[in-house]
Formats: sequence, structure tokens, C-alpha cells
Amino acid sequence: VLRGGPYALPWAVYTKRACLPNGSYTLNVVDSGGDGICCDYGQGFFVVSSDGETIVDSNGKYGDTFSTDFHLGNKTGTDDSAA
Repeated sequence: VLRGGPYALPWAVYTKRACLPNGSYTLNVVDSGGDGICCDYGQGFFVVSSDGETIVDSNGKYGDTFSTDFHLGNKTGTDDSAA
């Protein structure tokens, strides 16, 4: 859904936004340097949120890849807006 980089400015905050329909997703983050996005060259991290609620939170400490599944909306497959 989203791609980014390269992110060359140290200590900069980069924001990517997307409006996604309810469903299951996999977040894949790939670091070409192989050292994650934290610590040797800054204090990188990322957050995935929906309606102000944090869904995925990373401290940036991983090797060359980070992957996690997350879900938006009602997991039962019914319409969240139904009364």
C-alpha cells in the first residue's frame, strides 16, 4: 500500500498516511543497511495507528527486516457500523 525511502535526513520525522478499509494486513519494513532503524545512526522508530489507537509500535531495533500482522475493524467480518 505504501512505500518509502530512502530516508536520508538524520533526526527528521517522516509521516506516511493511508486510508485503508477494514481487514487484515501485514506490515513489512526493510532496512537496506541491515541494522534496523535505531541506534547506530539515530533513534528511529515507527508507529501504525488507527483513530488515535496505536496498533503497531516499534523501537526500531531489528536487523534487516521487521514484519508483523495487524487487523483494522471488526475481526468477525461484520460491518463495524451496524447497530
